[in-house]
Amino acid sequence: MGPKPFLRLAVSRDVNRHELPSDLARFYAGNEAIAFEGSDYGSIYLRPLREVKRVGWAGLGLLWDAPAGRGTFDACLFGFGCHFERIVYVVDAPCCQPGAILAIGGQLDWGPGGTGPRSANACLVLGANLSEWLRHLEEEDWWEYAIGFGIPSLPVEHQRELRAYYLALNPNIEWPEP
Repeated sequence: MGPKPFLRLAVSRDVNRHELPSDLARFYAGNEAIAFEGSDYGSIYLRPLREVKRVGWAGLGLLWDAPAGRGTFDACLFGFGCHFERIVYVVDAPCCQPGAILAIGGQLDWGPGGTGPRSANACLVLGANLSEWLRHLEEEDWWEYAIGFGIPSLPVEHQRELRAYYLALNPNIEWPEP
């Protein structure tokens, strides 16, 4: 079981951050990120509300430029994976729908991630929306197995379930069968 990356607040707080999408603001109204305790594959870190920020491609701090011809990119950076993958809430990206949770960079060799002709390498859609992703994380005991190459270490049937989940969100990825 991985470390749960947030705790439920005893009393909801007002989140007056108009730049945040409403469901992300609602999440932070009732929850707060906890200190990062993970270092193994699959562990993730959510940023405390004060550190969540709206970013363009340049704000991700990646070592490469935005892919040419990929259009605009607007997201809320609200987490990291165990290998410095950026976890973002998508506001506008050519590879997936608004509201999707996307991991970019780090050790993500999967790809192309997302959907359609503008899917991109070094990224992976983790959830169609925030609530789906959080539900998925809880089902997986707070591990994000697609980050850090944890899937091959699982029993074959669990590998197949996870591959089906990620393939539904990223139909162009090519993962070998277990």
